[in-house]
Amino acid sequence: MRSSSKSLKRPRRSNEAPPSKVHQVPKEGQVADSVGTLVNANGLPALPVELLTEIMSYIPGPVDPLSVKSRTAFLTYRSGYGHNLWRNTLLSLSQTCRRMRRLFEPQLWKPIDVWGGLKGNSGEVLPSRWVIAATYDKRKFEKQFNEELIRQLEIVTVRNPGYSQIIDVEITEFSFKPVIGELARCLALFSKLQFISLYIIKTKRKAVMSTSLLKSVLAKCTFPQIRSVSVDSISYPLLGCCPGARSVSFKYDLSHTEYGYRYEGDLDLPLCLGVEKLELTFPFIGYAEDITSAFPNVSEFVINWERRPLHDINMAE
Repeated sequence: MRSSSKSLKRPRRSNEAPPSKVHQVPKEGQVADSVGTLVNANGLPALPVELLTEIMSYIPGPVDPLSVKSRTAFLTYRSGYGHNLWRNTLLSLSQTCRRMRRLFEPQLWKPIDVWGGLKGNSGEVLPSRWVIAATYDKRKFEKQFNEELIRQLEIVTVRNPGYSQIIDVEITEFSFKPVIGELARCLALFSKLQFISLYIIKTKRKAVMSTSLLKSVLAKCTFPQIRSVSVDSISYPLLGCCPGARSVSFKYDLSHTEYGYRYEGDLDLPLCLGVEKLELTFPFIGYAEDITSAFPNVSEFVINWERRPLHDINMAE
């Protein structure tokens, strides 16, 4: 008969004491809280939350798009250098200890930003759309933008989808349909999202093709939590997914046209009855009537004129 090599555990007798728990020994500068978790008792992490918040208010942070009057003013104040400095500071603080992470991680991932001038995960600065347009081999830059967007979306969805409240991104045509699909999936998870700005950097594909792909991906999507939307002449189908939007910024980008000033597809904007504030940025007046008819209940109207002098504008238009 073959003997078993496994040893059997001896049952504990009724009069034996249960095994004692292993307690963590506090190191120098640490104390145990009410549940036994070791926390720092000295230095910056030991300060009250109110003082830490006050200290962080002196670090220049990104401009809140919900606090400025117009998209143009927001772009004027937006700084890639300042944003990179703010993000690196909060990232370092959130990696100090668990208490600092709980405090600063929600602020770090409140905005999801991908635009020219920001540093990606590799440390390289993302180029502006004008640099991409002047570059012969655009594939490298196109990939950088979309990979950085997917990276940030993955971080927020894994850690806490409730962190994200602001999304300000520029995306390219690299793997366009899968990237838009992943963005739409994450938008449905971000229950506290208030603002989204989606701009498309067009390089090869015709604008009408990118718009058609966007429509097909977003056909059955709804994001009622979004209150402010900023789109361009390709990403405008996103408006139909935001029934709760109260403020809309629309930019007609000349780089999206194929021949002169005319858009090669019909600008079939969805009817947005809830929009109260409308901001238009035009290089020309070609579709002003079509756009304004999609927002019949607007009470505040902002127009930014681009590439057209004021004396050349017929106010009757």
